[in-house]
Amino acid sequence: PLHIDESKIDVLNQTLWRWSVPLQTIHDYYGPSIAYYFAFLRFLGRWLAVLAVPGVTVFVFRRWRHDTIDNDEFTPFYGLFCFLWSILFCKFWNRQEKWLAYHWGELNDGLEGSALSLSFDDDQFGSISKRPQFTGRMRTSPVTGKPELFYPRYQRKLQYVVSGLITACMLSVAFFVMILSLNLQGYIKPQADRYHPFHYPTLSALAEEGAMFDAKSSWRCFIPVGIHVVGILTLNTVYRSVARKLTDWENHETQDVHENSITLKRFLFECFDCYIVLFYLAFYERDIDR
Repeated sequence: PLHIDESKIDVLNQTLWRWSVPLQTIHDYYGPSIAYYFAFLRFLGRWLAVLAVPGVTVFVFRRWRHDTIDNDEFTPFYGLFCFLWSILFCKFWNRQEKWLAYHWGELNDGLEGSALSLSFDDDQFGSISKRPQFTGRMRTSPVTGKPELFYPRYQRKLQYVVSGLITACMLSVAFFVMILSLNLQGYIKPQADRYHPFHYPTLSALAEEGAMFDAKSSWRCFIPVGIHVVGILTLNTVYRSVARKLTDWENHETQDVHENSITLKRFLFECFDCYIVLFYLAFYERDIDR
């Protein structure tokens, strides 16, 4: 049944082994489902090449310096690159997928039940509906000519600035709590060769052998860890409420934008609060073992 048009299979056989995958030819012969599969493989292969170049570079440096994976100080930087790569990969593939759907004429009649269709469904229309809490002044819409609620963009931008400043203050508190915790756990120690700006002798002394939070003890070393966990949970709970109030104050027009604003605030703060310790040890202390 596949060989209805032998001219298409002839063209496919002639082009299939080229370096560039003939997506349009595959689409014309096998249909969109198979074509999307090959499109994804081609996209993945090109993006893996981007990931491989710095990976090989880090590997060569590691062998040249006679380091191992456990003490190579460049490994965390490559890990951060992989993290950013994975985010961009998903975003750019989503854009490529939509472009292919449009290019192959699936704007309104895409694959049934598939994310490849570009048509809106009821949930998507609901997400862009106006919020009942949205306030503003009445004006005549320059697009429809009908009365509508309007909120100045410059005023919301000023509110963004205030929200950013409040978030920055709370992030500073989270960073300070992290520094105190690392001193209590014995991660930050005085160094004879250079001044350490985050070393607090009174706190770090508590992590020394025989002290209250002995870092080498089988159980006392977990006390400051427990305190740190409680501090993180408390800060996250407080900021969760602050983020919702700030987002309500920003007066977003649609429910979709409102929820995205809350998600962005909470993600940035909770990601910083939970993982700043790892980033600090990896990129400031350059201590891979810790």
